[in-house]
Amino acid sequence: MDKHEKEPIGRVGKLLRSQRHQRSLGMREVARRAGLGTACLSKIERGGALPGPKMVAKIERVLGITEGRIAEVVVLEVKGRWLLKYLREKDRLMGREEAVNLHG
Repeated sequence: MDKHEKEPIGRVGKLLRSQRHQRSLGMREVARRAGLGTACLSKIERGGALPGPKMVAKIERVLGITEGRIAEVVVLEVKGRWLLKYLREKDRLMGREEAVNLHG
């Protein structure tokens, strides 16, 4: 995974951390109340993992977020990563076609 693919995940983590800090909640408290390990929540907040739907719902519940803000960011970021991979693959394939045309 390159730097550009990891950046979106970091945005989700930054949002989670800022929401947690706004509510003056510690990482251990949020993790415990959401039924997660502290290490798991820490990894998400650092941008090392993208939480799944159940995890997002649990964290939003603990933080009192009812409008699905975190879920929206996760969905946008997953779409963004997919699009980035698609564009890279398209470029890679176009490079192959151009190489075939040059030699054909």
